[in-house]
Amino acid sequence: MASLFNPIPEPTVTVLAHRGLWGKEAPNPRTPENSLASLQAADDACTDAVEFDVKLTSEGIPVLMHDFNLGRTTDVYNSVR
Repeated sequence: MASLFNPIPEPTVTVLAHRGLWGKEAPNPRTPENSLASLQAADDACTDAVEFDVKLTSEGIPVLMHDFNLGRTTDVYNSVR
């Protein structure tokens, strides 16, 4: 009877897809991070939320990349200033 009046709360887990669902975790391992495909993959996988790293360029334009160049995610290693 006591359990009816003092229920133990069930733990909840929130699943976030950081930069979308990309790489080896995505249905297509070639899905790039921060892409529409990674956002769609996260939605298809029913994640609770997606978190992106949004930065502003010197012109005030928002971009979804915080690296100094594209080398970590592509084969382009030139810095753009």
